Amino acid sequence: MSKNDSLKFILLGDSPVGKSSLLNIIADQNMSNILPTIGVDFAQKEIDFHGKTVKTIIWDASGNKRFRDGASNFCKGIHCIILVYDITNLESFQNLDSWFDVFKNETSF
Repeated sequence: MSKNDSLKFILLGDSPVGKSSLLNIIADQNMSNILPTIGVDFAQKEIDFHGKTVKTIIWDASGNKRFRDGASNFCKGIHCIILVYDITNLESFQNLDSWFDVFKNETSF
């Protein structure tokens, strides 16, 4: 990877399972005032990967059902999906298949 390369990730899952909190933890951002995501949010972070600097872009798609179709627009060019669920909410786990389908239908995965 060259210095200009970037890795793109997307967090997918129901609302509210903690995607925004996970985004803030990954990006080392302030955790004191996390609001629900409306539409999509993102963070960038440079990481060292085998001695090279790689820019990561992490997208946080709203888990609200009315934004689910819009989340597919952000799946293009994604290198990795992170499916997120709430361990105290069985339905959020069961819905991971449909979130994976959102990604799969928009990529050549």
